[in-house]
Amino acid sequence: MAKQKCTWLFAAINRSQRNARPVMLRITADSERSARRRLAPDYVLSFAGRIPCGGEHA
Repeated sequence: MAKQKCTWLFAAINRSQRNARPVMLRITADSERSARRRLAPDYVLSFAGRIPCGGEHA
């Protein structure tokens, strides 16, 4: 069975801007780890939430 993709939410600060303000980022991925891998090169991340994509929910 394939993993269900989710939308992952992160509070993030851009690594390249000295006076950057936190922003909220959303990314669709199979896991928090893969979402972080895609965003971490450019942002310092703090987990903010997970929203299941499609399918049935309890």
